[in-house]
Amino acid sequence: MAIEDEVAAVKAAAAKKLRLLRDRERKQQQAVDTRMLMLMRDKHPGPAAQLEGEARAQLAAESAQRSTRAKTSRAVPPPAGQGNGGNAVTTHDGRSTEDAP
Repeated sequence: MAIEDEVAAVKAAAAKKLRLLRDRERKQQQAVDTRMLMLMRDKHPGPAAQLEGEARAQLAAESAQRSTRAKTSRAVPPPAGQGNGGNAVTTHDGRSTEDAP
């Protein structure tokens, strides 16, 4: 049992150290990104503004897509036995397999 406990302790310590290293690297990258953006805005304001607009549009599109997926996943399916009897399957074009050729 002592060996298993020691292995678990070493694994936990390694996981903690790895998490700290990743956090430090993430913070360093954020600092570099922030400085790069400041330099870009100062030295190239036109392209920087254009890229900022593109980035905001992409983020808005991604947010809308996530929202749509979330709303779809929350949609309540019809109870079994109602609607099409629970056994008809629709194809990608919306037709029932019973109607498909």
